[in-house]
Amino acid sequence: MSDIVDDTRIELENVAVAHSPDAERQPRRKKVPLGYWFGVGWLGIVLFHAIFATYLPWVRAENQRVRGASNFRVTPGSDFWFGSDQLGKDVFARCVYGARLALTVSTVSILVGVLIGGTLGMIAGYFKGRTDRVIAVFTDSLLAFPAIVIASLVIRRFDVLAASDIQAFGFGFEWLTRRWSIAIVFSLLSIAPVARIVRAQTLSLAERE
Repeated sequence: MSDIVDDTRIELENVAVAHSPDAERQPRRKKVPLGYWFGVGWLGIVLFHAIFATYLPWVRAENQRVRGASNFRVTPGSDFWFGSDQLGKDVFARCVYGARLALTVSTVSILVGVLIGGTLGMIAGYFKGRTDRVIAVFTDSLLAFPAIVIASLVIRRFDVLAASDIQAFGFGFEWLTRRWSIAIVFSLLSIAPVARIVRAQTLSLAERE
């Protein structure tokens, strides 16, 4: 009889603890799914190869052609992890260098958009008035032009500038390759949206004490 009473008392105590306010305040820790770690690991591998592709012995050069008739249009295997294309180039190496290009362009454009667009948005939302109107004209001008028009015009001008002998402060523009031209274009396109978002948030926060 005493054992039954003790078991009943323990069950009632567990139920009381489970429904107590302290227990309700403590959020339950959710187990991280396996797909999350798989995605994080895959992004880490891609990032590692994109950064150190030049120094990794198992990654061929970006435009390296593998000679030999048997190396054209090869299916994936131990020598060509992703196979080779019709020109005899390693598809895995081209994917790695393509990831490097994508990461470079996205990182530069996001940083420039946050720094310049975020700063303009905070200035416009905090000072308001004439300052807000001037910055609004600038951001609306960027949003008015189609992105493809701005990209085609700017990249074409950059190509001409890189091929010329023009110098600024004693430095030429040989570094202005197509990669950096695309990064600059995406940076310009990211300024206006970020500026408008930050301006809206600053307007709501500027009135607080």
